[in-house]
Amino acid sequence: MKKWTQMLLCAAASIALADLPGAVTNTEIRSMMGIWDSTTPGTHNFFALTGTVHTILSSATETTPAASFIVDDGELLIPVFNRAPSPVALQQGDRIFISGIFGLQKHDYGNEPYAVAHEIQLLWSGAVVKPVPRKLHDLSSINDNLRLIRATGTVIDWRTSEDDPNFICLTLKDGPTTMPVLLPSVAPDAVNQLLESQVSVVGTFNWALPSVRRYARPLIVSQIEGIKVLSPPPPPQSIPFLERKIYQTPENIRSLGKRKISGEIIAVWQKRNLLLRDYDGRIVRVKLSHRNEAVPRPGLHATICGYPETDQFNIILGTATISSSAPEASPPRPPVRLMSLADVIVKSPSGSITFKPSYYGKLITLGGTIRNLPSLGNAEGRIGLDCDGLLIQLDTSSCPEATEGLELGCQIEATGVCLLETNDYDAQADMPHISGLTLILRGRNDIVVISHPPWLTPARFLIILSAMAGVLVLVLIWNASLRVLVERRGRELARKQVEATHAKFKTIERTRLAAELHDSVVQNLTGAALEIRAAQVALPATDEESAPHLDIALKTINSSRSELRNCIWDLRNQALEKSDIDEAIRITLQPHLVDAQLQVRFNVPRRKIPDSDFHNILCIIRELVVNAVRHGHATTLRVAGTINGGRLLFSVADDGCGFDPMTRPGMEQGHFGLEGVMERVKALDGTADIASAPGKGTRVAIDIPLPEET
Repeated sequence: MKKWTQMLLCAAASIALADLPGAVTNTEIRSMMGIWDSTTPGTHNFFALTGTVHTILSSATETTPAASFIVDDGELLIPVFNRAPSPVALQQGDRIFISGIFGLQKHDYGNEPYAVAHEIQLLWSGAVVKPVPRKLHDLSSINDNLRLIRATGTVIDWRTSEDDPNFICLTLKDGPTTMPVLLPSVAPDAVNQLLESQVSVVGTFNWALPSVRRYARPLIVSQIEGIKVLSPPPPPQSIPFLERKIYQTPENIRSLGKRKISGEIIAVWQKRNLLLRDYDGRIVRVKLSHRNEAVPRPGLHATICGYPETDQFNIILGTATISSSAPEASPPRPPVRLMSLADVIVKSPSGSITFKPSYYGKLITLGGTIRNLPSLGNAEGRIGLDCDGLLIQLDTSSCPEATEGLELGCQIEATGVCLLETNDYDAQADMPHISGLTLILRGRNDIVVISHPPWLTPARFLIILSAMAGVLVLVLIWNASLRVLVERRGRELARKQVEATHAKFKTIERTRLAAELHDSVVQNLTGAALEIRAAQVALPATDEESAPHLDIALKTINSSRSELRNCIWDLRNQALEKSDIDEAIRITLQPHLVDAQLQVRFNVPRRKIPDSDFHNILCIIRELVVNAVRHGHATTLRVAGTINGGRLLFSVADDGCGFDPMTRPGMEQGHFGLEGVMERVKALDGTADIASAPGKGTRVAIDIPLPEET
């Protein structure tokens, strides 16, 4: 009956998916392995299949009872992300029908399959999946990836996950094999109770959990409820001491159980690294556990428990803790003073250099020159000491005050514990290669300054030379700029002097012409006007034919006299020499204003208007103002000007009595003012617009082109 129910549900789901583009039909339901074989990374296939909920990966929420889980279709285990619109409460062992999309995510270690469920149907509830017992060293990437397993081992350490602070990572050790166990949302107190205990862990094995790092090691994802204590931590007194014997391989050493050692701490660096000399004189390197907070000091006598490792040269106690300690009880040993670094160097016939192992852990004194300081980018607090051409590192991480007052080039003597650095493990090498020597300093007094570097060092000499060269370049640039400035100002001054001389000569010439015109032409016109006036008086009153002509002739002569006087005034006037047009207009109009008020706003640079055009513009404005005052009886006059698109626009407006532009008197009636204005505007290729009406004042707007600038 269950089989038929399952087939009916599968057929119904397939019909529902038939409308989706690329969806499989009920005849295409196949295993995940078959879909995997037909999928390329970065693409997606639609799928529909039945399977068993193997493991619930993430916690349920109100909208998604199982946010992610692992499904087993009989051939493949695959993580599923639940995106079904209708939530279904899932538990481990449930038989379900799911449909959605299937894809492969490409990683450096291979293609990782995943599925996104768009529909989930619960077929029936099955039995809880039982974890498969596995040894840590037997876990396989093919057979066990994503499988629920049970492993046993000893919890030797824990720390907060670097990728996600909401997770705690336990270190589980079984023989030489260690493996991380990832626990979400666990209190540190609950983890501390598991330390050093033999435990059984039930969780999902991940062969290569995706990570931001290039190397993602296998791990087990579990819950705190999935960890059971099999045996409590052994008491410290039951832990055996570290044996004195020869081990064959690093695996032999890592397969040892927990060991302890007692002795004097002779060096401390980088907070978690120690050198300890036991009471038989053996030197053992110690790496303290991450949970160790207190940093011990050199000279302390202590018992330390940890798990044996090796650097090929000596035994290391890793993940160690200090079980007991006592103040220093023995006097400090005197250091071994080396005359030169050649005492600890061994040179091979090929020229390679190594160091004598006999100095490992000894307190030695070396002299040299400082070539590097922690303040110059060495984050580990190390000083580079040049000893006979070879760079030796001085570790000051446990005593940073020892670097105070030091500078590059100082000649010093340094006393510290000798630490020999070795290369990584090489199974083909007969002996480990010692690649470097580091002195671990213990306090401020471990460095003695012999001499400070001379003030004028090569580096400072180069800085001074560079600064002097820079100052010289600046002086040359300053002199060049001053020369250019002086030449520019000299040319400007010469130009102004030439312009002033030219203006002076023009003024003298205009004054001479004005005097000649006044003494000759004006007097002649005055005489002609007097003769016409006498003729009018002599004519009989009944002579109506000659009187109008004489009257017009008189007005013409008087107008000519007025124009000539204006020309003579212009010749003597300095307005054309002004650089401010507003000031030039005021000077020109001042003799003709009487009691009228003048407002000028001519926003045009003087350099844009040639002298000849400017003279005509001043004459036009003067004639319009004289007409407004004399005939319109204006009391307020406004002169404005601006430039628009290469044309000069200016206007003269008044509040006089106004007139009708269509019936205004002309030259026949002896009125020449506006006609003269029109003639000047025409000569400038411009246009004039007269807006006036009786009793409403007058506004004359003029538009003339400006010459192009060269």
